[in-house]
Order: sequence, then C-alpha cells, then structure tokens
Amino acid sequence: MNEEDDSPLSELASLKRKAPESIDKNTTDAINKRSGGLFFGKRIFADKVPIEWIALVVIVLGLVLFFVLYQSDTGSLVAPPDTLIKPRGL
Repeated sequence: MNEEDDSPLSELASLKRKAPESIDKNTTDAINKRSGGLFFGKRIFADKVPIEWIALVVIVLGLVLFFVLYQSDTGSLVAPPDTLIKPRGL
C-alpha cells in the first residue's frame, strides 16, 4: 500500500473518541419521548408473564375445583332434591 491509501484511514482513525457515559440514558429518553412510551412504556402483568404459565395456572385451578366438587357429598354444587327447603303455601 502506498501513502495515498493510508490517508483516508488515518483521518477516520483520528475521529475515534470514547462515547459519553450517559449515551444509554439519553438515547432511551429520546426514544421514549418520540414514541410516546410505545417501546419503553409500562408493561401490564400479561406482558411480563408468559401465556403458558397463565394457562397452566387456570388448568390447575380447574382441576382443583373439579376434585373438590367430586369429593363433596352430592358431587355437585346443587343439593339433592329431597334436602331442599320447600316454601310454605305451595
């Protein structure tokens, strides 16, 4: 390589500086301000927890309810007809 080829590279090398310490915060603030919080806004619970975990909890609660009802005396939420209180006058 001759000196002419080194000239642009040496000029670019002289531009090399360390980034400011607060560049992350400044960039995040600028994106948040311009996007109206779309990217860095507050997230709801469903965004933080995977849908599979929520589905698993619902299935487990359904199974617990099923076994509680299955183990009850009547096997359901409705009492047997012979134990129901009949209204007077009928």
